[in-house]
Amino acid sequence: MVYVKDSQVDNDGRLTGGTVGINYVEAGNIFPTSWENKRVTECIFTFVKTYKRKRYILFQYHRLAPLQDTDKKQYVIENMVVEDTNGSGRELELEEWNQIPHFAGLAPQLETGSDQPMFVIDRLNIVNNVDADSSSPMGVALFSNAIDVLRKIDLEYDSYANEFSLGRKRIFVAPEFLSNVNGEPVFDPEDTVFYELPEDYFTKSGSKEAMREVNMELRVEEHSKAIQDDIKMLGKKCGFGTDRYVFENGQAKTATEVISENSDMYRSLQKHELILERVLLQLIQAIIHTGIQIGIPGLSEEAEILIHFDDSIIQDKEAERSQDRQDVAMGAMPLAEYRAKWYGETLEEAEKNLPAQDGGIIE
Repeated sequence: MVYVKDSQVDNDGRLTGGTVGINYVEAGNIFPTSWENKRVTECIFTFVKTYKRKRYILFQYHRLAPLQDTDKKQYVIENMVVEDTNGSGRELELEEWNQIPHFAGLAPQLETGSDQPMFVIDRLNIVNNVDADSSSPMGVALFSNAIDVLRKIDLEYDSYANEFSLGRKRIFVAPEFLSNVNGEPVFDPEDTVFYELPEDYFTKSGSKEAMREVNMELRVEEHSKAIQDDIKMLGKKCGFGTDRYVFENGQAKTATEVISENSDMYRSLQKHELILERVLLQLIQAIIHTGIQIGIPGLSEEAEILIHFDDSIIQDKEAERSQDRQDVAMGAMPLAEYRAKWYGETLEEAEKNLPAQDGGIIE
């Protein structure tokens, strides 16, 4: 969410001066009130602050309202501060919240004069099958469809740990051998390895063994396989592929192995980047628009915005760049295209920045 700090509110309720900032709001503090086709148009945001051991909540409502003397609409931002120290929910007056540093100077209402929102709702590109309302614009967590698998892994891990706790070696000792001739204990009473046999053990069992060692069989392989299988299922359900969390022969997979063997990971990343790119564009546009509104010079809403995602986590960038160098050397790729791709420039900028060509190899 875009906001303006160190600004003044004029007589018309509009901001003048100041600087532009960005606030990150978690999903639990976002309450959409109007939306269409998953696009939120009006929303309430909450911000929790603590001052002198008292808890306050700022409710900020971004809503559309008619723009005076026109047939257009503008966003109006309404602020309300509530004291919630003991769950009382008491609304503060303007004079009261101005005494709190977090809210000092905060206007009850601001008119933006624009129909462009100062907020952007980001979410993962996953169908929301959790909310009862299928039209809900809010997203779900990456692991939302893998809760059952996570619980199963937790159960298996607990069982694995119990296997070692319950399967420890035990030595059962006849009562006669638990103390010496002076009546002093031979073994540490706190030792969990030694256990006393019943007093009539020799009589009833007919055994002549004074001590019997019992070694439990540990089901290590069965537990390991169950956990490994479910870890693969967890990766699949989260969009990482089945081999994302595999650890084999004491070595982790390299980025090259991941991209070649785990295409699910790359497809999942590209899927989420579709929404993320649009959200980032809207956020940058909102920053530019807000900056223009408060009079920051040098900004233009016609500016070209380029977003390049760095996929180096799953792609071998060095191998890709080396291949591009070879393509340039053999004439299959223009040098300007190479520069635009690897230096983050537009094609026009790359062509202007090309060095004098004397031949040679791209470094």
